[in-house]
Amino acid sequence: MSLYTQKVIYWLDYHEYSRMHWSDVAKEILAEVDYQLNEAIPKLAHSLHQFHLTYQNAVVKKDNLLYDFIDICFEHVDWTEVAQSRYKFLDKS
Repeated sequence: MSLYTQKVIYWLDYHEYSRMHWSDVAKEILAEVDYQLNEAIPKLAHSLHQFHLTYQNAVVKKDNLLYDFIDICFEHVDWTEVAQSRYKFLDKS
């Protein structure tokens, strides 16, 4: 697991609003696919990735160091691993 992936998972585990929000999204997606985890994980991974790209584009101005830094970091995140961590987190709660 990459350091970038670990940091995103850490953030989602310990930032209460993000943890609650993505737990709810994970549950909704799981219900949409009739509780087939193998179908839910890629859908959640896509949702996580798209959300973070949308947030990055909305909040950070392009063509500057911060944007480039975040862009490079997000390229190295394994969003499937992040999605899997959300379902493992649900099992623990």
